[in-house]
Amino acid sequence: MSVRRSTVGSSPAAAPPPPAARRRPPPGRFWLDRHAAALRPVLSDRPVVAAAQAEWPGLTMLVQHKTGGDIHFPTAPLYMLVTSLHAAPRNVLTIDGVERGGPTPPVATALVPRGAEFRAVWQNLQSVQPWQVALFGPDLVQVHAPEVAAPGVLRGHLVPGAFEQRPHLSVLLDRLAAEIDPARRRGRLFAESVIRLLVLEILAGCWSRPVRQFDPVPRCDSRIARALDFIEAHFTEDISLADIAAAAALSPSQFATLFRATTGKSPYAHVIDRRLDLARRLLQSSAMPLAQVSQACGFSDQSHLTRACRARLGTTPGALRRQR
Repeated sequence: MSVRRSTVGSSPAAAPPPPAARRRPPPGRFWLDRHAAALRPVLSDRPVVAAAQAEWPGLTMLVQHKTGGDIHFPTAPLYMLVTSLHAAPRNVLTIDGVERGGPTPPVATALVPRGAEFRAVWQNLQSVQPWQVALFGPDLVQVHAPEVAAPGVLRGHLVPGAFEQRPHLSVLLDRLAAEIDPARRRGRLFAESVIRLLVLEILAGCWSRPVRQFDPVPRCDSRIARALDFIEAHFTEDISLADIAAAAALSPSQFATLFRATTGKSPYAHVIDRRLDLARRLLQSSAMPLAQVSQACGFSDQSHLTRACRARLGTTPGALRRQR
C-alpha cells in the first residue's frame, strides 16, 4: 500500500499547464486523478491559498486553506465528510435542495452522500479558512472492515448532516489529516488503524441502517503467535496491518479484532511498545544520537519517537537516557 502526498501553493494568476503535462496539481487547485473533473467546481468561487492530500485504499484526505467562505459540489463524486475548522456566526448549507442555516461551531463536520449536490456559504469567516475533506467510496468498508460489508449486512446510505460538532469523527479525521504533515506523521500502520475506526464510527452513527453486531471472533493463539513472531522480526520496518494479518492468515479486519481480544491492545499499540522497548535499550546503553535511535527503532523521525514516549511512557527520550 502506498500513500500519495502532495502539497500545493496558490498563485491565482498562474496559467495551468497544458493537458499533456498535467501530472502535478495546477497552482491553487486540488488534483485527484480519478475525480478531478468532479472536484474542480468546488474551487470555482474563491481561490485556494494552499492544499495537500494523502491517499489510502478507498479514502482520500484533502486539506486546504481557502479564501472566503463558500464551497460547492454540483455532484459529490464520493461520500464526503467536510470539516470546517473555524467557527462562523452563520452558514447556509444546502444538500440536494434541502436548506439548513445557523451558526457553525469550531471543528464542525457535514455529511454528504455520494451524488448529492452540496453547497455551503458562510458569513464573516476569517480571510483564510482551513478545511478538511475526506472522500471515500463503498470499497472503503470492504477494504478496512470486510466483515460488515457482507451481503445483507451493509445496506442504506450515508445520512446527510449539517455542520455539527461530531467529537468521535473529528478526532479520527484530525489524526488522518496529521499524516499529511511530516512533523506529525506516525506511519501507514497507524493510518490504517485510524481508518478502520473511522469506518466503524461512520457505520454506527452516520449510516441510515445501523450495522448489526457480530459474535466475537474465536480466540486462536497459534495465529496470534505467528503474528507476534512477524512483528518481532519486522517492527523496526514500515509494516502495514495487512502485512501482519497475512502472517496470521486472517483478513486485516478479523486480525485486528482477534489481536485485541487476545492481547488487550491494538496491533499498532503493540508495535509502538516494541519500538519503545528497543529505543529504551539503545538510549540507556549507547551514545547514539536521538535521530539515529528513532530511525533504528522504526519511528518516522525524532519527533515521532518523542510523541510516542510521552504518550505511552509519560516521559521523553532524554529523560530515558538519563536513567542509565
